[in-house]
Amino acid sequence: MFRLSKMQYSLLKDVTQESHSWRVRVQVTRFSEYNSEDQPPVLLRLDLVLLDEEGTMMDAQIPGRHMTSFSPVLKEDRVYYITYFEVAEARASYRPVDNPIMAKFTKHTQIKEINHVPDSFPRYACKVIPFETLQARVDITDVLSDVVGMLTAVSAISTVRIRGGHKEVRNIQITDGRETISVSLWGPHARQFDAEGLQAEANMHPVIMLFVAVTSKICEQQLTLYGSTICRWYSNAMIPEVVALQQSLTAKPHGVTWFGQTVTKKQHSNVTVPDIAGLNPHDILGNTYVLNIAIKGIIPGDNWWYIACQKCKRTAAQEGSFYKCIKCGVTQPETRFVNPSCL
Repeated sequence: MFRLSKMQYSLLKDVTQESHSWRVRVQVTRFSEYNSEDQPPVLLRLDLVLLDEEGTMMDAQIPGRHMTSFSPVLKEDRVYYITYFEVAEARASYRPVDNPIMAKFTKHTQIKEINHVPDSFPRYACKVIPFETLQARVDITDVLSDVVGMLTAVSAISTVRIRGGHKEVRNIQITDGRETISVSLWGPHARQFDAEGLQAEANMHPVIMLFVAVTSKICEQQLTLYGSTICRWYSNAMIPEVVALQQSLTAKPHGVTWFGQTVTKKQHSNVTVPDIAGLNPHDILGNTYVLNIAIKGIIPGDNWWYIACQKCKRTAAQEGSFYKCIKCGVTQPETRFVNPSCL
């Protein structure tokens, strides 16, 4: 089906493998980089989700070799006309959306941003399923699940041994008013979840979380949701399922508590480098320390600050108009001071 506007386009529900000359009008969202395990890692592809005006979703991929063509102009959560993409069978497992086909960008793919987006255009790419359906999806990994629930409790970040290595994990509890389920976020997701901020928000009103791209498992005889590598979450997203749950839980307590092994946060003043040099970082995660130093001099020609990777704190290298960490590929830099012992 074609829609008439300044430019003709098809709805995602009408796209098939019979042609590779489709033009669609979609929001590009849920970006996720897939990197190699090399050091430094190499970007193999960018995974994303296409969302059209009717709420239909389609998985999409941009191969790493084409990213230099699209990264300067393709921005997450913007709306574009996209033309000339390959239509292929969707991946067999861990699909972010329930669609049997997917779009693959090629060197011939063309995109044109739409500046005036209709207000009716959906904002979130999701297909929420109820708690009882999650039980039926235990260990089923063909399509990932999306769920909403009121945030009731969070744990501190802990480090566990898994597959011969160590990984950080944070557990979150959500409820639909009848049942409570745990959600486990791993690695970078555990650190990115703003537990303190959401706890403060819950003191004022219920916090309804939307988690997308999770799997269902049974852990210690309890249903547990695991955030995949492409998992995202949103608080109080304006979608019908969230609004309905907010209304049904208005009269219920909505505070967020801590559970499990919590971290006691303390602030220490006037500590010295020897005081903190021998501390175990896993025991003091979240603590604040004040270190008073005196800069005795600056060596001419030597930097006393540097552009660092937000994740690993190593030096970020400039690539064109932005900075990128050569170790982990993060493109969000920060300014850090050089260790004063090096001055």
